[in-house]
Amino acid sequence: WHQHPVRSNQGLIHFLQPANVVRAYAHQRSNEALSHFVEQVLRTVHADAFGGWWEINLRLLQERTKLSRQRLLRGLNFLMDQQLVEWRGPEDGIRLELLQARSQRLVIDDSAIRKAKRRADTRIQSMRRYARSVSCRRQFLLGYFGEKHAGSCGQCDICLGRHAPVVMTTADEPTMREILENIDAGLPQAHWFFESATSPSRVEVLKSWLIQEGYVAATGLSTDSFTLTEKAHVLMEQWEPRMK
Repeated sequence: WHQHPVRSNQGLIHFLQPANVVRAYAHQRSNEALSHFVEQVLRTVHADAFGGWWEINLRLLQERTKLSRQRLLRGLNFLMDQQLVEWRGPEDGIRLELLQARSQRLVIDDSAIRKAKRRADTRIQSMRRYARSVSCRRQFLLGYFGEKHAGSCGQCDICLGRHAPVVMTTADEPTMREILENIDAGLPQAHWFFESATSPSRVEVLKSWLIQEGYVAATGLSTDSFTLTEKAHVLMEQWEPRMK
């Protein structure tokens, strides 16, 4: 916004009724002084004062009505009491002008809110995958930002062996099989389905281990879609078929 300086001769006026209604009201009272006053006010103000607040020059209005400042203010207050106008004098507080248009109604785009929520959830999940990842940090970050990566960086905590190693057990085999089956079905990670009751954090650890060991590779530049390597296909052939 912009703050206007206070000017002793500058006020604000807003007509609540059309000009013809204001004129008719003055004539019906059979008061020549009131009719003259109303006519001069209507000739002095801008037409936009009938649609909203508009500045009015009190000194100019005094000259045209031939009234003192006290009688002029009394006349404006009378019109306001009759609910014909609203007006504010120069002493009525700070005057601000909005520099951007304000809509009449707050528009809420439900689809935009849902999209924003999905984007926020995706970012949170990506942060969690990065924190729980047991594969090269540089590869993960480059893939997240859509850049190609040639291999492990050899400098991060994972590559330097400073990260706690993943301990695989036979209890992890069902989840690993489900990960590979989801990837083999062409599903992105957001649509993976698990029959086993495995926590999301453990799924992320197992997925990272499969990438690190060369069973799974990211598809292109995506951090959500993957493909199986030949090594994974050999492993899946060694597993016994599931009971239907």
